[in-house]
Amino acid sequence: MPDIDPYLLHLVRDSRGVAYSYTKTVVAEAYFRGKIFRMDRRTAMEASLRWSFHNALISGLRRHYRHAKFLRYEDLVARPRETLSDLLKWVGVTNSLAFIRGKQVDLKPNHILGGNPMRAKVGGVNIKLDDAWRVKLGCGRRVLVTALTWPLLKCYGY
Repeated sequence: MPDIDPYLLHLVRDSRGVAYSYTKTVVAEAYFRGKIFRMDRRTAMEASLRWSFHNALISGLRRHYRHAKFLRYEDLVARPRETLSDLLKWVGVTNSLAFIRGKQVDLKPNHILGGNPMRAKVGGVNIKLDDAWRVKLGCGRRVLVTALTWPLLKCYGY
């Protein structure tokens, strides 16, 4: 479609953090508009292979977009307002980002496709780095995930 000029943002989180999130048991459930959302569980191997496949695919697609950016989750969490402001400028949108107050965002109800149950939260939510995997991901799983994902980890600066 000639009138559409798409933008692609490739947001990446460390594969070991992703694997840990998928392998842990999430006790809390999120309720949104009468529906219950639970976090899917996967093995460390499954999570690693999916992470590698999806990120390699998006990395390949980025080459075909005139407007494509790469962003690490950890960098977004470290500087949320500045990072989002830069992204909005990139796409040509002016916004005060009044919903961000320091390290907290005020979330409104939205359309939800998938992900962590916290995606259904509304109201004030703290922005914080989730790096529990550094302590809680067992040595065997850490080695497995790192071995399966190391080429892209290195490419992405991890």
